[in-house]
Amino acid sequence: MTYEERYADQFLDSGWRTASQLLVRLLSMMQVTRVCDLLFVTQHMRATILKPLIRCESLVRRLLVVAACKLDPPRRPHVTSTARKTRPIAPAVTSRLPGFRLTEPWPSTTPFQQRRPIARPLPRISVMDADGFLVSSSRVGHRIIADPSAKMLRRLTALQAVIEDPLKSVWRMAGWLARRGRSRRNSPLKIGIPPGRLKAKDRRHGEDIIDDAQHHARYALERLDSS
Repeated sequence: MTYEERYADQFLDSGWRTASQLLVRLLSMMQVTRVCDLLFVTQHMRATILKPLIRCESLVRRLLVVAACKLDPPRRPHVTSTARKTRPIAPAVTSRLPGFRLTEPWPSTTPFQQRRPIARPLPRISVMDADGFLVSSSRVGHRIIADPSAKMLRRLTALQAVIEDPLKSVWRMAGWLARRGRSRRNSPLKIGIPPGRLKAKDRRHGEDIIDDAQHHARYALERLDSS
């Protein structure tokens, strides 16, 4: 038994405690004890909590990887032709909590020359005016810009939910790892330096929980691929 296998449970226990402490510290910076007490997130508040939020999300994501690699991913039940024809009655609409993001962004592997330009939300159409000149027609619709305050509240709500009850997200991560293929990315983690890693001058005794979590998560993924 390797060092990582022997101390995996101990790492998970200490890691979840650290994640809970980071969340409490994060909420105390906003002078609340629960995310539901927040009505909105100001721009100044967002700039203050962004780095601690990324650090806590990075730790939680690696804890999910380590915990998911210890599980057997669930198999999808076989659906018969009779079951396909019968449509279940739609349940009542209930409010769902936002899900915690399992993956971190990866750099594009497409060469720069082959990348497609980002399309505009609406085509620009030129028409002929009364004097015979080409002018741009008025746009029918307007681009919808996501509210940054609402986006931050969703991230905080998802983070608090996964720390308080991580089992559901662990099974989600196990299902994501089971669906990996040649056409998909083989790791939910970012390539290179993990997000939220402290600089050398900010560390205590030269240690960082993110480095420890990165090591255990990488080992768990390598062991899962080799099994």
